[in-house]
Amino acid sequence: MIDYSGIVSRVDALKRDFPRMRPEEIIRERGISLLEIPMGTSPNAIKGFIQKNCRCCTIVVNSDLSDWLVHKILFHEVGHYEQKHLEQLRSGILSDKDISYRRDHTREARFENEANFFAAECTLDTADTLSAIRDYDLATAAACLHVPVELLDYKLRLLHHTGLLDRYVDFYHFGSDCMRSI
Repeated sequence: MIDYSGIVSRVDALKRDFPRMRPEEIIRERGISLLEIPMGTSPNAIKGFIQKNCRCCTIVVNSDLSDWLVHKILFHEVGHYEQKHLEQLRSGILSDKDISYRRDHTREARFENEANFFAAECTLDTADTLSAIRDYDLATAAACLHVPVELLDYKLRLLHHTGLLDRYVDFYHFGSDCMRSI
């Protein structure tokens, strides 16, 4: 089960420690290595991953992607680190191809969803998000907030589960594949 309030608390703690909320700064301060490697832009290209070998953590991000997308992917990978997902896996590696909400009930799906909730909370201001969804449809709100529709969907789910959004419409039926086509 996902601990939504715990995710918000972890992000709030990061915001206190890192007021500018730059993922590269968090990565450096945590002693995580960061590698930017070209991995292509095809729909199945890996966007990024985090791995742990012994006590050394490395985040690898696809350098072929836009700067704004890399920024969001880095927060996703930091989310894996901050939520200690790597300690719970035998393989010590988590990789990502998209950020669509995963409905399967595997441990990997839970980890990916938690990291996406973490990235959404890091990336999207609550007041700005609530204002945008009040004024616009989902796609327009996402464009105004400069995020993929899927990331906004995660933020809305998080707001609903933490009681800040009284009703939630499941936007999954829109079937957005924008992250696959980048």
